Amino acid sequence: MDDLFSNTGIAIHIDRDKRIKKLLNLVKQAKQAYYNEQPIISDVEYDALEDELRQILKDRGDDPDKFIPIGAEVEKNKFVKATHKIPMGSQTKCANEEEFSEWWRLHNLNNEPMVATNKLDGASLALYYENGKLVQAITRGDGVEGRDITPNAKKFVGVPLTIDETDDIAVRGECILSVENWNKVDPENEKNPRNLGTGIMGREDGTDCDKLNFIAFEICGFDFDTEMKKLRKLRDLGFDSTFYKKCDTYKDLIEFYNNTNNLRKDNAVAFNGQNFWIDGLVVKINSVQTQEKLGESSGRPKWSTALKFPSPGAITILEDIEYGVGYTGAITPVGIIKPVEIGGTTVSRVTLNNWDYIKTKNIALNDKVKVIKSGDIIPKLVDVLERPAKGRSNRIVLEEPTSCPRCGGSVGRETNTDGSDAAVLKCQNPYCEAKVIGKFKRIVDKLNILEIGESIIVAMNKSGILLNLGDLFRLENRRDEIMKLEVGNGVWGESRTDKMIEKIGEKKEMTLDMFLGILGISGLGQRRAKMIIEKGAGTMDTIDDWKSNILVKNGSDLGVPGIAQSIHDQILEMDDDITDLLDVISIKGVKKVSGVLSGKSFVLTGSMSRSRKEIEKDIEAVGGEIHSSVSKNTTYLVQADPGSVSSKSKKADKLGVKIIGEEELMEIINV
Repeated sequence: MDDLFSNTGIAIHIDRDKRIKKLLNLVKQAKQAYYNEQPIISDVEYDALEDELRQILKDRGDDPDKFIPIGAEVEKNKFVKATHKIPMGSQTKCANEEEFSEWWRLHNLNNEPMVATNKLDGASLALYYENGKLVQAITRGDGVEGRDITPNAKKFVGVPLTIDETDDIAVRGECILSVENWNKVDPENEKNPRNLGTGIMGREDGTDCDKLNFIAFEICGFDFDTEMKKLRKLRDLGFDSTFYKKCDTYKDLIEFYNNTNNLRKDNAVAFNGQNFWIDGLVVKINSVQTQEKLGESSGRPKWSTALKFPSPGAITILEDIEYGVGYTGAITPVGIIKPVEIGGTTVSRVTLNNWDYIKTKNIALNDKVKVIKSGDIIPKLVDVLERPAKGRSNRIVLEEPTSCPRCGGSVGRETNTDGSDAAVLKCQNPYCEAKVIGKFKRIVDKLNILEIGESIIVAMNKSGILLNLGDLFRLENRRDEIMKLEVGNGVWGESRTDKMIEKIGEKKEMTLDMFLGILGISGLGQRRAKMIIEKGAGTMDTIDDWKSNILVKNGSDLGVPGIAQSIHDQILEMDDDITDLLDVISIKGVKKVSGVLSGKSFVLTGSMSRSRKEIEKDIEAVGGEIHSSVSKNTTYLVQADPGSVSSKSKKADKLGVKIIGEEELMEIINV
């Protein structure tokens, strides 16, 4: 496995789509191993993989969050799978102060106070308490489903088995190994504390679990108006927390950021009497009301971000330039540098972003340049330090391509909403091989069909088997031809053809959000499509609904006010492709269960005679909806004792929500 990952974080190949697929596979492997407590690469190596992938996807014009999963599927052979009561998402990252300044400008519009905490370098864990007792500890997993490691969690330092609180609550935190315990468990320090700690966390025999610390940073189940009150409540309940600071101004926050970075020694800072690795700050808007107003995007809150510490860098020479072409036709410049060591890896290729960046920085071949791993991650050329004098060396000015490096077609830039030229240069030829092949590859990647690689897609395209998008789902009609195709050093063959046809056949039925997600529409991934469908409440349930003007009319209500028109226009432009796909693909209807509880929503709290899941299934079976917190839209709050006083019951009283017991609930269900 070491060979598989060696130097993968720094290579950007001319065939960008091929590089994307390779990186995506490596990221998925690393995530799968990490979230199943068997890490195979270091944190820095993983970050290098993911952020190179993010940058290439951005340069191609894609939203990385459409492609990169938040977590990973939990293996079946260890502990038991468990579903989170509250999904565990992820958050955006800012690699430097410049990126954070832009984040602040876009999200903290009213310059509200922020709360900053140390960004611990550990593994996320959720603890669930009922009637004051710890009942379950679930690893992050894919954010929806993780592994139940309750026996191990009970040994962690900082995990109280009981708390002075009768409400059902969820506490999220970081499971982390201190530097001191890292040295005890692994005196040779062959792993970093994060990877070793994650491995210990999932040991079935619980060995060394008493050396792990649980540091809490989030609590759900109460109504707070500020982030500071959440953190104080955690400490009041007996949880350990890292150092946190309320910053009233941007200047205050940057000062805290710099001071914290200066305190770091060998990646660690001291608190709670031990040293723990940190790699930045987590910054959140203090006002919960503002947090709710901003919401989230692709499972990542808009009101929170990770501000990473400065990256290591090196000085080298820019020797050459290459280009990659994506399925949208975006042409990406890649710098070839004299190999240099940065953060323990050899860097030979760096991103040059786009041609506006090259012109602004006045970058040319043979310049002496500064290269960093942006956010300790992706190799990036950030500055020109010395330009060779005329006559002493060949300083070759980089000229913007006038033709596509893949097909030779004309190139140009799209127009921004303000009338200016966009930064990304694109091939204008609709039949460019990079575009045609890229569209098929994107569908295959999104559907996770590993049996169909780029080489066979190219072969089928050249032979006329794969021309329109729908042809991908008609492969059984061309079986005999596919079997005889020359791919690589031999014939594709019968077994690989049948396996490929079998796998694509399994994908011929899909949900509407999945269908929309594979189309490659800028600004519309599967998650966003699903959100729009849910917010549409029956108005966005068919392709015809999406082709109509509903999205444009109700963009704000559907959560996409700024990009509704763009999404709508792209769908209309793809009408022929959509029609062709629907000829061979069946869309599962968005069906809402109807019944006596249709239109009614429920919040459950406290221990009852049966498991929570069983009761929730009974409610949903007759049309009811389950919510995690009480709001003005809640129909019933169900608790074991309808007369008991809890924070949820107080809020229900305040909002006029009816409080019922389990017995009354069963009467309603059985009407």
